[in-house]
Amino acid sequence: MKTTTYKLVAHIDAPDDSTLIIHLSEPDGTLLYNVSDGAFGIVPYGSDKQFSRNPIGSGPFRFVLQDPDSQVILQRNDGYWGQRAQVERVRLTIVPDATTRALELRKGSADISPSGSLSADMVSTLRRNPNLEVEQQPGYRAGLSRL
Repeated sequence: MKTTTYKLVAHIDAPDDSTLIIHLSEPDGTLLYNVSDGAFGIVPYGSDKQFSRNPIGSGPFRFVLQDPDSQVILQRNDGYWGQRAQVERVRLTIVPDATTRALELRKGSADISPSGSLSADMVSTLRRNPNLEVEQQPGYRAGLSRL
């Protein structure tokens, strides 16, 4: 967790198993975004810093493997309470270099690039590729995916 992101959090109460109350020292217009972007989570009581190496959750996928600087593998969570994921397994490859990410998309060896991971000129060039789709919405992020 990025400590400065939550510097206005005075304290947190959990009055029951389904309720979380966040008390702020002053109004924070970015709080809802920050708690919903994946950088905020609830972990079991007593967890230490090693918890991040084998995370748990309640979403449509479950953590299988992380090879730092290489890949993350997720498996469909058949016990998920919501709609079942349509794919059984997802492999996220870590590609640190933006130019390499753009080339992987262009040649078809990658299916998606995270929003904000490519420069505007790269997105503009990739937009002309008929096999790619640039998804945009109001805000500062854009995503690319293979058609």
